Amino acid sequence: MKVYEGSDLRNVALVGHLHSGKTSLAAAMLFTAGATPRLTRVDEGNTPTDFDEEEVARKISISAGIAPVEWKKNKLNLVDTPGFNSFLYETKAALVGADSGAVIVDGVAGVEVGTQHVYNLCADLDIPRIFVINKLDRERASFDRALESIHSSFGRTAVPVHLPIGAEREFKGVIDLVRMKAWIYTPDGDGKGKEQDIPADMAEAATAAHEVLVEMVAEGNDELLEEFFAVGTLPIEHIVDGLKQALRDRRLFPVFCCSALHNIGTGQLLDQIAEILPSSIGAMATFSFQASKNMTAGEGGIVVTNDEKLAEIAESLVWVGRKKGRPWYEHHRLGWNYRLTEFQAAILLAQLERLEEQTKTRQKNGAYLTAKLSQIPGIKPMAVPAYATGHAWHIYCLRFLENEFGTTREKFLEALTAEGVPASSGYAHSLFNNPMYGESHAHYNETCPASNQACREAVWMEHRYLLGTQSDMDSIATAIAKVQANAKNL
Repeated sequence: MKVYEGSDLRNVALVGHLHSGKTSLAAAMLFTAGATPRLTRVDEGNTPTDFDEEEVARKISISAGIAPVEWKKNKLNLVDTPGFNSFLYETKAALVGADSGAVIVDGVAGVEVGTQHVYNLCADLDIPRIFVINKLDRERASFDRALESIHSSFGRTAVPVHLPIGAEREFKGVIDLVRMKAWIYTPDGDGKGKEQDIPADMAEAATAAHEVLVEMVAEGNDELLEEFFAVGTLPIEHIVDGLKQALRDRRLFPVFCCSALHNIGTGQLLDQIAEILPSSIGAMATFSFQASKNMTAGEGGIVVTNDEKLAEIAESLVWVGRKKGRPWYEHHRLGWNYRLTEFQAAILLAQLERLEEQTKTRQKNGAYLTAKLSQIPGIKPMAVPAYATGHAWHIYCLRFLENEFGTTREKFLEALTAEGVPASSGYAHSLFNNPMYGESHAHYNETCPASNQACREAVWMEHRYLLGTQSDMDSIATAIAKVQANAKNL
């Protein structure tokens, strides 16, 4: 299975009013990316994300469906969600797991009641969002009218990044307002389009729309604003970076256009999703400071983020719901008193000073020990993925294969401890087998075989071992080799 870095992943929920074309857009993207051999259609009942008999018969989505595509080295997990009001709980669940939302707007009807509902769901969850004006090939479709309905409902921060070329049956492509290029598509074609110069009769409108986009991107960024005033425009790379930042800050909401049914504009939309939407690497990170961790204060942990709004929420949660700048007796959300003490902070600051050096030592010794243990039958150290730039080595894990080693894991651990190298079997069972889940979740036993196998085969050694010398690593390898050589006698 191909492995992707977090920065190359996009989890995007396609949301919108009933029949706005979400399922058709997912189908068009799958076909354009080469994930399906032909362009499927809702009317034909063969779309990949609407496979349930009721969905096929009613021609609506009842549950969320995932459409994974690979596009220019990025993995895009598109989630096709229901637009029917009775099934919006599926839409909300999909948005909880999504990094961003694509609000699909009917190019004929414009913003509808369902559009407002799903937009509000996105806003409540505070995820970045874009607009896609679909069905521009239809009779009475109008990009300008649909855009105005978006502005009326959601504000002028919805800024076009595409302009349509042609209207209704003559809709044949889009203008990329970032790079100022036109893309012409073959109706019902491969969805990738051909790059051309902007049509002469649209040059003036495209230039005006480009200037609006550049000015709005620059407005919220002091450096870009200064550059804009000095030069009067911005280079492409600065427009892209500024647009990405404005989207992350929920300051701008880009607007694109397409015809999902005839696969027009799909390739450009995929390009923009891959380029400007946030990745799955996350906006926050958490680190535990419990007793067994690489940095420890006994208990507690830390949340880090470069998002000021998320930082304010996190601080409020551990400060009994208080809000910075407001009176101490005001509680704005449910919170707790989970703050670290000054003594714990002092301990952690001292450890932080030596963390980088210790991490390098663990990485060096971890690689050395892995090379030594890989030569012993029945011992399979956990490999470090090729894409990993570093490894904390919190626990040194290996797989113990009883048949190859020649004894049971329990006897191996007992003998290894006797040699002066304490180790453990880690988790006795998968976490989903804990009693708290009860019999109602017993079926999980069949859904995570790799987890169950890991619990049967794992051997854990503490990270502190890797802070020793190379000679210490040789001693660990020698002890394991000795136990293996005498396995039949245990």
